[in-house]
Parts: sequence; structure tokens; C-alpha cells
Amino acid sequence: MAKAVQKKNGLMSGISRGFSLLELVIVIAIIAIIGVVAIPRFSAKKTEKIDTFFSQLNVLTKMAHTNAQITGAVHRILFDVAHDIIIIEKTTGAKTASGDLVFEPIKSEYLKNSIAWPDDYDLRNFYIKGADELKGGKTNKVWFYIVPEGVGQQIVINIAARNDSGLWSFVLNPFTLQFKKYDEIQKPSA
Repeated sequence: MAKAVQKKNGLMSGISRGFSLLELVIVIAIIAIIGVVAIPRFSAKKTEKIDTFFSQLNVLTKMAHTNAQITGAVHRILFDVAHDIIIIEKTTGAKTASGDLVFEPIKSEYLKNSIAWPDDYDLRNFYIKGADELKGGKTNKVWFYIVPEGVGQQIVINIAARNDSGLWSFVLNPFTLQFKKYDEIQKPSA
């Protein structure tokens, strides 16, 4: 009688009940649904910071362009690599002893004249008219000019994520003065 009770309850030694095909299919379906929902969210978070920075850089460039047209003064977008900041500057009209223009940060009560460089990214290349201004790694400041006529220089900025999760290029259209983002490294056209 004891054996019959054990057999009925499935407690007989040596016999194990496995998962049915239906149970396995349900578990696999649940894992697939979680994967479909979760993976895009994680990958979107990886690019969210670079997309925000890209938008801020375009706003900063547009602001410099507009200010150059209003004031009639040459402006520059200064990348201060040592301090991880990008600043809009305009010429004061003065020149140094070597004949270079003197620049100062623009002042605005309503708009930011600078943006911070994102912590997780490194500036790999900064091409101006085909020459990499960062070559050799000795430069702490690089910039490009925006003239009142609204024409900029040919600029290609290559950026790499410090955790090797991506490479991007920002290429400035010298006529619209807006950057276009590429998901791969670009080199200046010859």
C-alpha cells in the first residue's frame, strides 16, 4: 500500500518528472519578450549621451553663427581639451604682438556660451582643412572660426567612447554651419 501511495504522489525514487514541452516554450517566449524589450533600451542609453552632446554642439555653433552675423565680428568655437569645455569666443578687435586676433568669451544673459565635454568620450581627431590639429597630442586647445558672412571651415571631429562602445564623427557643413553625425570614423575629403 505504501508503494502505491508513493507512486501516486510521484515520490518513487529514481523517477523524476521533467518539464513538459509547453512549459519550456512558455519560458523561452518570456525570455524572448524580455530580451526584445530590454536590449533596445540598453543600447539607446549608450548613445543618449553622445546624441545630447551632438545637439548641444549644434546649438552652440548656431549661436556663434547668429552672433557673428549680428555683431559683424569673427567668432570661434574653442575646444579646451585640458578643461573639458567648449566655448564660443569673439574677437575683441585687438591683435597680439605676432598679429593674431585676440578673442574673449561672448557674454549672454539668456543663452549658455559653453558646454561641457562628456566624461565618457575622448577627442580622437580634430581635422581643420584636412590637417589633424591633435596630431602628436601636445595641443590643449583647438578651435575653428565662424565669420560674419556665415561661412565656416571644413571640420571633422572624431570621438571615441572610453569603454570602446562606439566611434562617431561630427562633420561640419561649412555653408549651413551645422554638424552631421556619423556612426563611424570619417576623414576629411581631399
